[in-house]
Order: sequence, then structure tokens, then C-alpha cells
Amino acid sequence: MLVAQFNGRLIQANEIKLERKDKHEKRRYVCPRCQEPVMFKHGHSRIAHFSHFSVSKCPFNENESQVHLEGKIRFKKEFLSMGHEAVLEHSFTQIGQRADVYIPDSQTVVEYQCSPISFSEIKRRYLSVAKRVFWILGARYNTGIYHRDTVARFSRYHQQLGFYFVCYSDKDQYFRLHYQLKEVAGKIIGETQNFLNLKTLLRFVRTSQYSSKKYQVGQNATRRLLLHQLKMIQQSNLNRNRTYLESVTDCYSFRKLFIGCPMICHGNRGSGLPIFNKSVLCWRIWVILRLFDSNRALLSDEFLKGIFNISYEQFGLAFAQIVDNEPFFKAEWRRLIIQLHDQGYIRHTVSGIQILKQPVWFSNYDEKRWHIMTTTQFL
Repeated sequence: MLVAQFNGRLIQANEIKLERKDKHEKRRYVCPRCQEPVMFKHGHSRIAHFSHFSVSKCPFNENESQVHLEGKIRFKKEFLSMGHEAVLEHSFTQIGQRADVYIPDSQTVVEYQCSPISFSEIKRRYLSVAKRVFWILGARYNTGIYHRDTVARFSRYHQQLGFYFVCYSDKDQYFRLHYQLKEVAGKIIGETQNFLNLKTLLRFVRTSQYSSKKYQVGQNATRRLLLHQLKMIQQSNLNRNRTYLESVTDCYSFRKLFIGCPMICHGNRGSGLPIFNKSVLCWRIWVILRLFDSNRALLSDEFLKGIFNISYEQFGLAFAQIVDNEPFFKAEWRRLIIQLHDQGYIRHTVSGIQILKQPVWFSNYDEKRWHIMTTTQFL
């Protein structure tokens, strides 16, 4: 840790004048959390810090990497340069938590997350003591490979930038913004932009006029992605993996093949918002199966609302940084209904929605693959 108590006041390790080792050993530095003695450590290859003398149950007695220590110091300097007061390792004793950096004027906690952390732990931290938690992610998250659980835990939403999160490269000492995160043919992709300091990154986020309409996947790229997704589904089914098992079983109950789902199920160029705990494809198939049940020719508003609510409960992805995800889900729902209307599957009436024709399901993998390879236009 970088902060300890000395003579009743908090002192930062990097503020201590480097003297002979025996002089520091005579001083009584104590942990601000458990009040146990701690030792001051410094060297040529490590930054100055404090450490408990022995194994302790103190929550502050953690093995902290050099990367994490240096990152916290860098973040403090960044906020100080922007005119904010920044407190290193601020202790929230009421919850037994120590913030990497705390910005008192905005009651913002800045956390540098280099190691794995659970969704529930992210939700729990600082909920009762801070207005906002700003997560800056370490190298393990800065790969450009996006996992659904990473999006759920750390992403925020910006009207122009879409879903985004921030990483810090300790090696090159730049900040990277990962934004416009989208799901395309079952894979989450996004754009990145590097910044030399946090000030320019935050200004970019605050003032960006980026239009999501500029961010589109071309037809050839869409074809390759859809073919890859189809291949992955086929291999998953052949290997009896559980990835799509629930959706495969659901399709069987309607006497349909999951892999043969209509192209409308793939949406607009196979893309959608990364808001589903399974792929957008699984959600669309689930909805299409129930909207086009052969026993129904007219769908009442009440029935549609019920389908939406059930699908939201079953497929909606919970976010740790976004309080209400239902508006995103409603947007995807409207998008599907509009596409069904525009392609002549349904029409709106006073009583609800009338079914005009049934989507065509493919009979097997090869038939679907051939259609994707030869079609000249995607949804």
C-alpha cells in the first residue's frame, strides 16, 4: 500500500525522504485500517510503499503488483493536472474498502483493475459511499478481444460512442478507449483510440460528435462473419456443446432447426447491441418462434407486451455500470418489429399486429450456407 499513518497523520510512501534503513525501522508506521505496524520499503526497481510485517487478516494486506502501484500514482497525477483534489488510497472504513484514487469534489472513486473481479463484487464496492466509480482496466483487458462478461462488468454507455470502457497500458503509458462495442454474427467487436493522458480522453468522451451511422460492417465482411458463426453453430451441435443447447431444444419444441433459422433472425447485417446474456441471434429466434406460431393470425398488444417482458427477463444482460438496461432492450425490440414490417411479414392494425406471411426456415446447414454465400444483400 502507498499510504500509512505516522504520528497520527496519513503519509504517502513517495513523500518520505529516502534515508538509511535503520532510521525508518525506528519510526512507527501503522496501517490506517487495522492499526498494525507496517514497514516502509523502497528500492531501485520498486517504488516506495508500505507492507505489513507478517501475514494479517487486514483487508489492506494484499499482494500488490508494481504495475498496480505505479498506475495509481499516475492516475493521481492525471487528476491533479486537471485541477481536482486527488487522494491516493482513500480508506472507506465503514465498508472496509480502500479506493485506489478518490476525487472528493465529485465523490468519484477511481479503480485500477488489473486482476479478475466478479460482477457481484463490482456492484458491491463503494455503492453506499461514492456517487460514481470510474474503472480503468489493466493489460489483461486491453487485448481487443471482447468477452460478454467484460462488457457486462465494466462498460458504460454514451449516446455517440455507444458502449465503451477505458484501459491503461502500463508498458507504453497511454490510455485506450474501447468504444462502439457491437455484436456482429455472435462476436463482439469495437473500435479503439489511444490518448496520451486522461484529460484528452475524458474531453473526447464528453464532447464527441461521433455518429454510430459511420460504423458499419461491409457486405463481404458480414458474409464472412455470418459463415463463421454458422460454422461455429454446426460444430457446437455436432460436438454436443452446451453453448446453444437451450436454443436448439427450444427450436425442436417448435419442430424447427436452430441452424436453419430465417435470415431475419440475424438482424441488420447480423449485428446488434451487446445487451444479451446470449447472442442476439438466440433472442431473435426465441421471439420469432413465438410471434409466428401457426395458431395465431393476430397478435394483440397485450400478447406482444408479454412476449417482450418474458424475453427481457430471459435474455437481458445485466450491467454493473448501467442502472437501467431496459431502454436498450426496447430499442432492439422496436428494431425487430420494424424489420418484420418492412419485409412484409406483419402489418400494424388497431387491434395489434396481423401476421401476413411466415418466415422461411432452412432445412439444413448446407442450404443455409449456400444462401449466405450467394445472396447479394443482407438485412
